[in-house]
Amino acid sequence: MTYQERIVAMTRAAGESFYRNCEAVPEEKREWKPAETARTVLDQAQECATTGNWIIPLIETGEPRPFTPEIVAMLKEERQSLKTIADCASAARDEMEKLAEVILAVPDSALDDVISLPFAEGMTMSRAEVMMMTYWNYVYHTGQVAYIQRLYGDVEMHG
Repeated sequence: MTYQERIVAMTRAAGESFYRNCEAVPEEKREWKPAETARTVLDQAQECATTGNWIIPLIETGEPRPFTPEIVAMLKEERQSLKTIADCASAARDEMEKLAEVILAVPDSALDDVISLPFAEGMTMSRAEVMMMTYWNYVYHTGQVAYIQRLYGDVEMHG
C-alpha cells in the first residue's frame, strides 16, 4: 500500500468512527455544550463535513485558499446548511471521495513540498503532512465528542 493509499484508508476509518460517535449521542444532547465556550457535537460534525473545502485546494495547489469575508461567509453558510448528524455524515462521505481522488493523485516526488498554512503565522507543513489534516481533525474531534458523551454519563465506546 502506498503512503497515499494508507492516508485515504486511515482517513475513511477515522471519519466513520467519528460519525458513529456522533450518531450515538442522543438527539437532545447533539446541540448541548458543557460550557459557554464549548462546541456542540453538531457544530463539530459540521466542521468535519466541510474541512475539505480548504484542505483539498491546499493539497492540490500548495497555496492556501484566501479567507476573504465572502469565502468565510460561504463556508459558514455551507456548514450551517447541514442540520443533522446524518446530513453531516453524508456530506463528509461525499467530500471523502473528492479528498481521496486528490490524495491518490499526489506523486511521491511532491510529498516533501513545503506548504505555508493560512493560520498560525509562519506555520508550514510538508504536503504529506497536509494530506493527513482531515485524519487528524477527525481523531481530534472524536476525542471531543467522546468527552461530551462522558460528561452526560455515556461511558460506552462507540467508535
